[in-house]
Amino acid sequence: LLFEMSFCICVRIMGLQADYEEDLILRRRLRLNRKMVIVFSALTTVYTLMACDMQVVHKGWIAEYYGGHQIVYSFRFIEWVCCAPIVLTISGSLDHAPDGSPRNGLVPSSLLTGIYCIISWQALVVTDLYWSWTLIIWAFVSFFLASYEQLCFAWWVKDQGTSGPVRAAMLAYLVVVMGIYGVVHLLPIPGWITTTWENKFYCLGNISFKVGTSV
Repeated sequence: LLFEMSFCICVRIMGLQADYEEDLILRRRLRLNRKMVIVFSALTTVYTLMACDMQVVHKGWIAEYYGGHQIVYSFRFIEWVCCAPIVLTISGSLDHAPDGSPRNGLVPSSLLTGIYCIISWQALVVTDLYWSWTLIIWAFVSFFLASYEQLCFAWWVKDQGTSGPVRAAMLAYLVVVMGIYGVVHLLPIPGWITTTWENKFYCLGNISFKVGTSV
């Protein structure tokens, strides 16, 4: 967060704003910088609130139904809903069009990612077994649909310039991590892992997910 904010502030202090707006490559870099400032600001805010025990917490209803125990931290899901699509649009960023308008190859799947985060959140707390499993299945179907576009884009972008293979590998990593998230968020339901280990995994995953993209 400090690096991204320092970059943005230095551009303004040094009077380079106009130069960055005129050069399409620099304009793209500045736009991605602003997105990462939003992501890291949201991440910092959410984890600060959680550390200070200022949060909204629910018991996982479906976990209780099956004899497990799960704590659902709503702020974490809100952060995923808001930040995951932004992170993916950073990965899908393309060179500007000739008229200077921004282009992106992952807008549909980025929006779908935010939607299935909402669905998976509600699946854990809804107090009806039928609807809970319906939402879980819906979330995984949405994940596979979104992942298809993201992996197709990764396959294409790997041949685009010297940074292509790195971008493709990072996007593939994001898809794998989100898939693991989906599995991990189900494991406390039958009691296979504790909710503590579930949330420790999310903390580590968030670090690699966001910091890796910022690089």
